[in-house]
Amino acid sequence: MNKHVLLAMKRMVAVNYAFAIGSHLEVVRPLEKRESRSVQNFIQKCKSDGSHNQLQKVLDKITQRVGHIRFEEFEYATFFTEGLPYALGIENVIPCSHVNLALRADLFVFNCLVFEHIERFGSAVVFSLEDFFAGGESKWLMDFLKKSNYYVRPLVGREATVRNLDFHAQQFPYDILHISSHGGEVEGYAVKEEFTDRKAK
Repeated sequence: MNKHVLLAMKRMVAVNYAFAIGSHLEVVRPLEKRESRSVQNFIQKCKSDGSHNQLQKVLDKITQRVGHIRFEEFEYATFFTEGLPYALGIENVIPCSHVNLALRADLFVFNCLVFEHIERFGSAVVFSLEDFFAGGESKWLMDFLKKSNYYVRPLVGREATVRNLDFHAQQFPYDILHISSHGGEVEGYAVKEEFTDRKAK
């Protein structure tokens, strides 16, 4: 498929999502393939060498695209991207989420629209290693969910096991399943774990 047609299709996913939820929309220049790879390299070098110069290259790419937007005037932001960590550039001034355009963003939008008016359980499962909880990251999330009137089932520390995750995915009614994890922190390898959800899928 022609890369320009593919790009237009990806943009239409974001446009339809913005229109459906009545949000402000800003379309910016996409990352070229080589740019996407270079961003990953900049972040990796920043992590391994502590190089502020490498981080600044990433921040510059973010500023070039969204530096003119006053994010503090909005409640939240959703970025449709192929690898640019926009939240890093705006310093999380508001809650942010990223939709990876390389991972079937159309399914994300479809699910959001379909499930918007379905009755909710009002519950969330938070799966977190002790390190993330001790650092405050997972605790902040759980406090935020509780303030938003969610019942939170924490799977933290010793409770953060594959068996518990498997059980809750199949048996526990939830609206949100949050798994605390960071990528690129250390060298490692990919692990694939399959489990059945509560609808036996």
